[in-house]
Amino acid sequence: MSVKAEAKVPYSWFFSNVRSFFGLLTCTYVCLIFSFHASFFTPALWKGKHLKEEYHGYVVMIQPCFYVGCTFLVGYLINKLPKRVFIAISFFACSIAIAIMGPSFYLGMPNKLWILCIGQALSGSALGFVFIPILPEIID
Repeated sequence: MSVKAEAKVPYSWFFSNVRSFFGLLTCTYVCLIFSFHASFFTPALWKGKHLKEEYHGYVVMIQPCFYVGCTFLVGYLINKLPKRVFIAISFFACSIAIAIMGPSFYLGMPNKLWILCIGQALSGSALGFVFIPILPEIID
């Protein structure tokens, strides 16, 4: 970016505009949800779920695969609801996914691999529905 263009558009605009600030927060949220478990996920699969190391990649790829799949669906479904309602529902689905991914003792769920996989799939799906609709909000 040239110095002239940078002088016309200061970075403070991103934080003073509510829509762009919400978009930046949402992007940060999506990135954190995708990466927060990276440091402990594989050891947890090995020690907590007793899954052989050969199969860790299959479990780890569930979330990104569902994310990519749902990005194609967003284009068809986004016009069915107002965009903000759509994003709010997606955030709620993310919360449910995070709640069931671990051994959710407070929900009475057993510590089973299939529950973790469902949580991973729901998380990837919901993150696709959050991230794609928010991009026009940031650009506007």
